[in-house]
Amino acid sequence: MRLIIIIVMIFLYIIISQWMPTIREHYTDSHIKLSIDKKRELVKCIKLFSQTCDQNNLYYIISFGTLLGSIRHKGLIPWDDDIDLIMYYDDIDKIKKVLEELSDKYSYKIYHEWKLSRIYIDDEIFIDIFYVQNIDNKIVRCGINDQGVCFVPDKDQEWWHKWFNYPAEYMKERQLYEFEQEKLYGPKEFDKLLRFWYGDDYMTTCKTHYLKNHSVIVDQQNIKCYYEDSINL
Repeated sequence: MRLIIIIVMIFLYIIISQWMPTIREHYTDSHIKLSIDKKRELVKCIKLFSQTCDQNNLYYIISFGTLLGSIRHKGLIPWDDDIDLIMYYDDIDKIKKVLEELSDKYSYKIYHEWKLSRIYIDDEIFIDIFYVQNIDNKIVRCGINDQGVCFVPDKDQEWWHKWFNYPAEYMKERQLYEFEQEKLYGPKEFDKLLRFWYGDDYMTTCKTHYLKNHSVIVDQQNIKCYYEDSINL
């Protein structure tokens, strides 16, 4: 009798293991943005950047969809295609130097504009760095200018301020989180930040990206959350 039960369990395991990938592929085909190879390259770049920051005592935290992906999916959100970081504007000169070294060594393209800095792994995948400053115990987003001071647009520029102006204590301390089998720094108060950005149901309600091609605002759609396994590096 015990032998029969074992045989049945093995049979069921084989059937389920063959059936599940079909369901996964059917679901992700319509949402996944990056191929496995592209994802590997993106993860490789953030790993190198993280190590370089650690070596130079530079503070960074994963943020926005990258932090959400780390907490909810243990890596990239399946339908995301970039990595977002927050760093302090006071470190910008040191950050630029580190980025130049990274570019020289690994041929990444570095792009600076008034809104952010960007590391291009290739023409399709990149890492965005948003700069902030603690002003009156609030985290304020900084624009980049030639004067070397944090530039903050007028408050009527809602798109600029929407994701910021949260208590500085939310990112005062940081800790390591799993991200595609790597470890990256994120805020210790991740729950408060994710609720600020995405609402109280961030673990159970998934939405498509609010930007198309990172430039055009589009209506978001609710989709079924999918907890994808980490890629195999």
